[in-house]
Amino acid sequence: MIATEKLLLISCLFQGMICNEFKVFMPQRIKAFSGFCVLIPCTFTIEERLESAMVEPARGIWMTSTNVGDTVFDSSKHYNENTLKAKLLGNVTNKNCTTIINHLKTSDSKSYFFRAEPLKYNFHQSVSLEIVDSPDRPVISPSSAVKEGAPTSLACTAPAPCPRDPPALVWSDTLNGSVEIEQVEQQDGTKAVSSVLTFTASHLHHNKDITCTAQYPVGSETKSAGKVSTLHVLYSPKNTSVLINPSGEIQEGDHVTLSCSSNANPAVSRYT
Repeated sequence: MIATEKLLLISCLFQGMICNEFKVFMPQRIKAFSGFCVLIPCTFTIEERLESAMVEPARGIWMTSTNVGDTVFDSSKHYNENTLKAKLLGNVTNKNCTTIINHLKTSDSKSYFFRAEPLKYNFHQSVSLEIVDSPDRPVISPSSAVKEGAPTSLACTAPAPCPRDPPALVWSDTLNGSVEIEQVEQQDGTKAVSSVLTFTASHLHHNKDITCTAQYPVGSETKSAGKVSTLHVLYSPKNTSVLINPSGEIQEGDHVTLSCSSNANPAVSRYT
């Protein structure tokens, strides 16, 4: 801690106050894919003694390091003048630095630092963008076994790095159930979309593969990623039968085998 920070902290403690500090709140890592856009949720706090400096025209700057010479976006410049094709959605005066980046390229995979003007302060926390060629597969939960006859819900969740273009989630089979779409906000402020399929489990569903596909609109095309889940249903014995061998007429004293079989999950362990 440098001397000026120590003096400020001591001053606050003597006055019985809690000092605000320079801190930015945004995800540590966001993953998106090329051709799409990504939203960076971002807010910050500053030292209380500098609140009066937060007046218009305030602007936001994004850099690839804490060196101002590595600036890739300046909100005071025209959209096409910036290396990073972005737009500042938040109001810097209100300490909101939420930004959307458009037309992502794999070369945009870097760590980005925010600078608040007119404070001329570079926040040392960064957000790391990972830009890949195609979207990640969605996640289907839960994966545990369910009981026959019980109401069952499967949730298919896919990230929505660009909230203005959320993915469409499509099930390969609705199993005669219903589907409800939910918008989800993660703990780090990023968005996701969840499709909840609710159905009544049947023994006919056991070992059935069901696919959830996330479809992202990217310009005139669609980028898709699918996830397959195999259903595991617990059910009582079905189609219990007895096989007599040999079949037909038998004589007293003949050897006869009776075989009892049934379809169940878990498999029948004892017959009586």
